[in-house]
Amino acid sequence: MAKALILGSTGLTGRLVLEKVLADDHFTEVTVWVRRDPGLTHPKLKVLLTDFRDLPETSAEIVFSCLGTTRKKTPDPAAYRFIEVSIPVNTAKLLLSNGLRQFHYISSIGTAAGSPGAYLQNKWAAESGLSALNIPALYLYRPSLIFGARKETRFAEAISNGLFRLFSPLLTGKLKKYRRISAETIAEAMVRNAKNPVSGTHILESDRIQETGG
Repeated sequence: MAKALILGSTGLTGRLVLEKVLADDHFTEVTVWVRRDPGLTHPKLKVLLTDFRDLPETSAEIVFSCLGTTRKKTPDPAAYRFIEVSIPVNTAKLLLSNGLRQFHYISSIGTAAGSPGAYLQNKWAAESGLSALNIPALYLYRPSLIFGARKETRFAEAISNGLFRLFSPLLTGKLKKYRRISAETIAEAMVRNAKNPVSGTHILESDRIQETGG
């Protein structure tokens, strides 16, 4: 039995994580931090409004970090880095003194020191920041292209998903981790790992996530 906090609960994967933990008796209380009230009600759900700069006082053993944005939506580099790096790392720092035992963070395939581009650089900074905190159980998920029913349409992503759908069956062996992956599978893997945690830092690339959540 555990209390959970979800970051990014209104996004593609975060919505699915929220549905799963609300339906699972393993989770006794589920808190979401949001900028606007989503209008959801559930006996286990606590909705806390925040600008993510002054974080609400919260206790939770498990954090699911499903935050994400795009450069198109957040063109300012400082704001982009704040969402991708500062929010998850600051959340972990706050919760470590309030019962945190596990942190599940959605990163990206290709994340590594020296990765090109702001997106992967921010993901690496977040991974590094979280790893430095010595969280008892840290899970870093590195999915390939994520697909699922989004509320918004991302044209470039739709084109990429179409191509990946055609070529994914051809990606075998070491290339298997580059196959596209559903948000449903990622959410399922996160919840399963949260219910059966193993101490230490765990990096799960797309093929491992598929095995766990498929």
